[in-house]
Amino acid sequence: MAHRQDLNDLKHFQQRLSLTGTEDLTALTQNEILELEPELSNMFNHGLFIANEGQVDNKALYQQSETLIRNSNISLYEHHARECHQLANDYDLVIDCRGLGSKNNLSDPEAKLRGVRGEVVRIRAPEVSLTRPIRIMHPRHPIYIAPKPNQEFVIGATEIESQDDKNPTVRSTLELLSAAYSVHKGFAEGEVLSIKAGLRPTLLDNEPRIVKNGNIIHANGLYRHGYLITPYVLQQLLLLIAPQLNFDLTNQQQDNTLIRELT
Repeated sequence: MAHRQDLNDLKHFQQRLSLTGTEDLTALTQNEILELEPELSNMFNHGLFIANEGQVDNKALYQQSETLIRNSNISLYEHHARECHQLANDYDLVIDCRGLGSKNNLSDPEAKLRGVRGEVVRIRAPEVSLTRPIRIMHPRHPIYIAPKPNQEFVIGATEIESQDDKNPTVRSTLELLSAAYSVHKGFAEGEVLSIKAGLRPTLLDNEPRIVKNGNIIHANGLYRHGYLITPYVLQQLLLLIAPQLNFDLTNQQQDNTLIRELT
């Protein structure tokens, strides 16, 4: 979606999209926008509809993942301050996926890790009914509104080249809330449940990477797409260690651009 003054940003976004088929993308008129999302403001005359795009409820994903891990035969040890090289002497294989916690431990000299700051607001808005994620073109940041259960909405996400992990700023919070209000006036009476900031682990090219050095493997650099590309990164990680663990992954294809082995 784009307000009139940001229409060029929407056109540029459309040109950068890489989709599997032309049927995945539809340019929308104002009437078509309102047909898909009847409660959207009449202020939008132009939009793009990506039919196969979805979302992940990350809160539920974390909770379910924790339950599965704790009910499995995995031994879980938390808050143990040990570095990878220390663990490598005691274990056959060490996989380091700590995000920015690995900043001083990456064995690949080309893998320079930095933090990219993001800020999100979670709101409960009973007066708003949106059925799918909405992206808003914005002069500084692509802003999204993602519907969650119980009439809750997550609004984010700023991309600030800063490694400052302080609390959310007034400027970013105002931008996120103003964008939400410009989409649906019902957000004005919404209840702010949380305002959070965090740093995303990011490499120089903003692409993820798996680096293997002996029996230590670093999986990092998932940037702002961690929830969505984690399954693929995990698949590539399994291919890398399959011979050592006797996994049969013969039908899977290895991505050599993602994996780097150091000797």
